[in-house]
Order: sequence, then C-alpha cells, then structure tokens
Amino acid sequence: MQSQGECHRRWGAIAANVFVSLLLGLGLWLWPAAIAGPEGSIALAQDAAAPSTLLPNLGAPAPAAPAIAPVPVSFNGETLFEIRETFGALSRQDRADRLTAALHAVADDRTLNLDQLTTARQDDTTYITLGATALMAVSEADAAAANRTVEQLAQEYIDILRPALERYRLDRSPDALIKGLIGTAIATALTLGLLILITRAFRQADHWVTRLGREAARQRAFRHPDRDRRRTPRPTKLKLAQSRQGIELLAFVIRTGRLFTLLGLLGSYGLTLLSLFPWTKGLYRSLTASILQALGGLLSSILGYLPNVFIIGTIVGLIYYSLQIIHPLFKGIERGTVTISGFYAEWAQPTYRILEFFIVALGVVMVFPYLPGFGSSAFQGVSIMLGVLVSLGSTAAVSNAVAGIILIYTRAFQIGDLVQITEAFGTVDEKLLLVTRIRTFENVIITVPNSSLLDSNIINYSASIRDTNVPVAIELCLTLGYDVPWRLVYDVLKAAARATEGACPDMEPEVEQKALGDYSVTYEVNVFTRSPENYKAIISSLCQNIQDHCNGAGIEILSPAYSALRDGNTTTMPESYRPAGYESPGFQLNPLGNLFQIDLKMAANPKPKSTAAAARSRPGSSH
Repeated sequence: MQSQGECHRRWGAIAANVFVSLLLGLGLWLWPAAIAGPEGSIALAQDAAAPSTLLPNLGAPAPAAPAIAPVPVSFNGETLFEIRETFGALSRQDRADRLTAALHAVADDRTLNLDQLTTARQDDTTYITLGATALMAVSEADAAAANRTVEQLAQEYIDILRPALERYRLDRSPDALIKGLIGTAIATALTLGLLILITRAFRQADHWVTRLGREAARQRAFRHPDRDRRRTPRPTKLKLAQSRQGIELLAFVIRTGRLFTLLGLLGSYGLTLLSLFPWTKGLYRSLTASILQALGGLLSSILGYLPNVFIIGTIVGLIYYSLQIIHPLFKGIERGTVTISGFYAEWAQPTYRILEFFIVALGVVMVFPYLPGFGSSAFQGVSIMLGVLVSLGSTAAVSNAVAGIILIYTRAFQIGDLVQITEAFGTVDEKLLLVTRIRTFENVIITVPNSSLLDSNIINYSASIRDTNVPVAIELCLTLGYDVPWRLVYDVLKAAARATEGACPDMEPEVEQKALGDYSVTYEVNVFTRSPENYKAIISSLCQNIQDHCNGAGIEILSPAYSALRDGNTTTMPESYRPAGYESPGFQLNPLGNLFQIDLKMAANPKPKSTAAAARSRPGSSH
C-alpha cells in the first residue's frame, strides 16, 4: 500500500501536468496576437472595443441606438472608421461599399505607392486620392458630425487607411504565407505534444482513482473476525474516498476536467490557424473580440454581483451561528444538565429540529431576492409552479406533520415504549414527523401515519414506569366452574402470580371476579411489573404457573356446560356449602305405568306391513 506522501506527490504531479498544459494552451492562443506587433495589438484592441455580433454582451446593459446609425467601413477583417453622413445621392452604405471596393483595388495593385496617399480639394469637397484614383470624399457634413474640420478629418482617415493598406499587402506577401505555413506546422506540433501530455496526465489520474477505489473497496469489505464487526483503522489518505460516492465524484471531476481541457486546446489550435492566414484573420479577430467581450461581460457581472454575495454570506453566517448558539442549550436539556420548568427532556430534540427548520426557512426567504435572475419572468414562473405543486400534493404530509408535532408535545409515547394502537402492538422503534414505526414481538415493523394516531386510542404500557415509577399491571382472564370455592381460587391465582418471572415482589397481585356466567365464573389476575417490554414472557410464565398451582390444588381448569335435565346430577355448589349428609339424587321415572301402557298398546296393535314388504317376506317368492 502506498504511503500518504507518495500519494500526495503523485497527485501533485498530475495537477502540475494539467496546469502546464492549460498554460501552454493559453499561450498558443495568444501567440498570434503577440507576434503581430503593435499594429496587430491596436487592431485587436479596436475590435475588442467594437460591439460583438456573435455573442451577447453578458451582464452589461445594451447602449441606446442613435437616431441615425452610422455604417462601419471594414477592410481586411478590421473596422477602420464609421460613415455618419450621406453624400449627394449616395447613402451611407453606398459610400462604405464603394470605399471598401476602392481599397481592395489599390491594395491589389502593388505598382501604386502608398506614400502618395494624399488629399485633393475640389469645390467644397475634399477627396482622399492615391495617384489618379479617388478613394473617398470628405464633406463639410462629415466634418461637422465628427466635430472636426474637413482637413483634420481627411488627415485622420489617411492615417488610418495607409497602415491598413500596408498590412493588407504584407499579409498577402509570399514571406507572410511562408510564415503562416511555418506557424501552422509549429502550432500543430505543439498541439499534438500538449494532447499527448494531457492524455497521459489524465490517464495517470484515472489509474490513481481506480487504485484508490479498489483499496477503499477492499477495506470496506474487510471485517474483524469477532462478532462486534469492528473495522480496521483506515489511513488518512482514504478519507475522501471512504465511500463509493467519493470515488465516483473524483472520477467525474477528472472526466469533466479532461473534456474541458481538450476542448480548450482544440479551440486554441483552431483560433491559431485562423490567425495565420489573411483570408481567415478577420474571422479570428471577430471571434477573439467576441470571446473577450463575453468574458469581460461575465467578469463584470460577477464583480457587480459581489455585494449580493456578501449579503448572502452574511445571512448564511447569521443562520449558522444562531443554530450553533441554541444547539448546546437544547442538548443540555436533553441530557438533563439544563432544566426548564414544565419543559420535558424528550421535547428538546424535536423542538430544536422545528426551530432549525423555521430559522433555515427564514434564511431562504431572506436570501431569495439576492439570487441571480430573481426578478426574471422565468424564475417567477418556476416559483409559481413549485408553489402550486407543493400546495396540491402536501395536504396529507402537512396533516401528518401537524399530528406528529401534537404527538410530541402531548407525550403520548416515546421511543422504546410498549404501546398498542388498534392492531399494532409492540415497542416504538422510530418516531418521525410524518410517521411512527412500531416493532412487534415478531420483529415486524408497522408504519403508522401520525394523522391516524390522533384518531386512535393509544395504550401505553411504559408511561407509568417512566413518569411516576409506578409498576404497570398485566392482566389475564380465565374461567372456572361454580364448584370451585372462590376463596381457594383467589389463593391459588395469587400464588401463581407471585411465582411469575418479572413480577414485582413488593406489589401484591390482584385477583378479581369479572362476571358470573351461565356455566362458569370469570376471574382476572393482575400481575404488576416494572418491565412491560417483556409482556409476552410474563404472560407465558403466568399461564404456566396457573396451570401448575391449579393442578396442585386439585382445581380442574375446565369450564363445564350444563343441560336443562338436572335429575340425578350432583349440585355445582362447593362442598362447604352443601348440607350435611348430602347425596347425589337418582333419576326419577314417575309414573312408570305410562311407559308400560305404551309398550302394551304397541304390542296389541302391530303396524300392518305393505304388500310389497309382505311379498318380500314370503319364502320362495321371486321377483
């Protein structure tokens, strides 16, 4: 098994490889802008300042559009300046299109010297010319819109156009194309190298997580051979991965990191290729400006949201420390070290949970207005939908929760009490806000909703011992005949109750007559015990002792049944109540002559047989 230091060094090496890969990928992306020189930097800055058409401006409000929108003049993927006024019959767009076409024409004609780019005045209009070619006209309206003189504005345009035309020719020169191909080869080689490095780094991370998972699984499966199932101590390096969830979380983080790293590397490689050739350099600048603008907007949104983060952190801190302050108080009440008159110890934990719920709910309500997108229609719609779902589906849950709170503060039962609720008879195994679980003597769990408990009679056998230290009586009914003296029955049943295992020796058992039935007397035996959780064992022991003591006293445990004919039967009264010289009477048949007369009449008048019967009785007859 690897040591903790070796594991940390391995993980540190993996993290360093990934960090270096990301750093080199960022450098690969920014390399074209760095080697482009001051002109490229200026152009990139100008493009970044221009509004993006590919990605929205995140976090910043959109500027108000002017009454007359200017038309930008784009050349070689750059926005040079804007045309704000018309000229004669030419619209702004027409002027921009004509200027762009003229710039391409003079830039492709390498015989023209860009140093000859100058101004020429004709009537009230100043023209920017290159040789005999007029590129554009600068009017008084253009100068007024730019708050310049005509000469000043024309000279500014020349200062912008000359470097743009030089960059256009330079980008399309053979040397620039050769440099582009060389840059492509270098970028491809660097990308492949970084790809191999990143793949190896994340493969090592996968192997490390796999070994960590196997080690954690082996330690989870290992148990001490003793019956107490004690676990062996785990090294500190496995604290994060002691469960399957920890291993899965690490694997997910590594997979996500690999995905984003590869996407970033491929994106940087693509942008690099776009920046190396003049035909795609404009797209590169547009994409880069859009990405930088989006990142700037995102950063601006994050910085603007920092006050809300501070407020949310303050609220969360207040809630956390409030709970930390009140928790020791209720813990002391539960343990008995802190006492409050009229407040029972078993109320401490549920009361703390209820206060915790309301404090957290109050904190959530206070935090909600400071969440991102709180005032949006989508956020409000989702909130309304969730509210409707909760209100429609939580009727039973709310009733059970209210019933659970009522049961807690009425102290109907506690965990471990022996209770009988309708058909459920056993000990309270778990007492929750919505349901109560009862474990029967057959080790079966019965889950009862708390709302139904309020409508039922709860018989608690343990409350008397817990609250007043008074033993509880366990009763047993049996029937005996009237021929057994009740005083003897009392003595025998009390002796059997005293010998019952689990009965209180300082509490005299009680025997009562419950009913005088048609055939027997119903007796009830009450045995007092301080261990009601042993209910079944006490009942079984009491039944055994009753049988032994009744058999020893000559009492037959049999409930007789009598018919209406009493002649010749011994009276059921006990012998002590019978008169002296009592003998069982015989059966009376009076008058006996009536029976003899009936027999004589039947002999004198026999019943005639039928023809078929006579025919069958004659010998020799056949059918």
